[in-house]
Amino acid sequence: TQRMLHICRNSGMTSLHTLSRTRAALFPMMAEFGEIIESRQVQTTRLDDIDTGPVDCLKMDIQGGELDVLRYGRGRLSKAVAIITEVSFVPLYAGQITFGEMDMELRHMGFMPHCFAEAKVWPLATKTQVPNASPHQLLEADVVYIRDLTTTMGVEQWKHLALIAHHVCGSFDLAMRCVEELAKFEDAVPSDAPDQYRQMLEAM
Repeated sequence: TQRMLHICRNSGMTSLHTLSRTRAALFPMMAEFGEIIESRQVQTTRLDDIDTGPVDCLKMDIQGGELDVLRYGRGRLSKAVAIITEVSFVPLYAGQITFGEMDMELRHMGFMPHCFAEAKVWPLATKTQVPNASPHQLLEADVVYIRDLTTTMGVEQWKHLALIAHHVCGSFDLAMRCVEELAKFEDAVPSDAPDQYRQMLEAM
């Protein structure tokens, strides 16, 4: 569809959604960062309509638009083994969903949370300066979701998940689980692949 893209003073806050002023006011400088300097119409396209070929891993950080990608990309994501997405604990944009809602959507699609790639905390706006205070308020996080390990996956899915676990996430226990699952398939990997992987990790 045709959507309005709101370009913000801080380019990282540019979004198809408008900033919630009441939420932004909770954090110093957030309203200034999210000030709209230009709005322009853009044509959006469903992920399912983009000829990407199979999608193994999808990474999203699109300021509140993540749910639309999921809902209109179910076909492309049907065999995906990992989704890395930004989630919001304090939604800064009007209509933006919370972490809980995103979590429910991804679980419904057959994914489970694996790890936090990065948690982002922000100081709260106060009228009185707070000395020696480090911020604690959870604002956003990048979360790695993986295909639910209790579901049936094929050889290529286990291979791709192993590669993502090792090279992208540094999650060696997940990678080992994938290698062990692959060893159950005939001719997928050498029968001693788990031991080979263990030896490789020991040598790192």
